[in-house]
Amino acid sequence: MEYLTRSLLWFASKDKFGYHPRCKALKIINIVFADDLIVVCKAEENTIRCIMKALQHFRGTTGLNINHTKSEVIFGGIDAKVETKLLQIVNMKKGMKFPSPTWGAYHCI
Repeated sequence: MEYLTRSLLWFASKDKFGYHPRCKALKIINIVFADDLIVVCKAEENTIRCIMKALQHFRGTTGLNINHTKSEVIFGGIDAKVETKLLQIVNMKKGMKFPSPTWGAYHCI
């Protein structure tokens, strides 16, 4: 997973990547918990394409692939048309609304 983090950072430095506003100063793109991955970013087409390039590179190098049936995208405060476009790019289902009351303390992330 360290290699995935380095790949995401490398692709972000080469492409027009929009950091999540609360993650920009520290250049945080992803958070890894055991075998789970959370990627945070601006909901922009260029940024999503950058992440997908990094994930494709990771797959080509390691043989590990995204499980699209278990993966979700969570949006916050964007237009439905933008959501639809981004969901087509990532080929994943839309997850719960953000912020979710079930997230408790993680509400502020």
